[in-house]
Amino acid sequence: MNATSNFYINKIKEDLSHKQRTNPQYSLRAYAKHLGVHSSTLSQILNGKRSLPLKNATAVVSKLNLGPKERTLFLESLYHIKTNLDDIKINQNDDRFMLDESYAKVIAEWEHYGSHYSF
Repeated sequence: MNATSNFYINKIKEDLSHKQRTNPQYSLRAYAKHLGVHSSTLSQILNGKRSLPLKNATAVVSKLNLGPKERTLFLESLYHIKTNLDDIKINQNDDRFMLDESYAKVIAEWEHYGSHYSF
């Protein structure tokens, strides 16, 4: 994992650390309850063994009181891990996904192509 994909984990750790500095008795279980995540799930997330479930992402973001930029970075880092974009390999010689420019224009302007036929 790189720094971008760790952003959401770092934000969760930072918030937990802040709460524990304010109240040394504040537990991981209490924090998990505050976020609406099971405590074992939160532990695995913080240890990098599991990613945050997408169904909990928006709730966690609102509980962390993040600004717009941090909110975007938080969700992007989570989506980056969930989609595994770095693991997708595209063969540069694979012509199935390459669209010739002339075909692209025909598809983009399909109305002109379809207007030649009258029903």
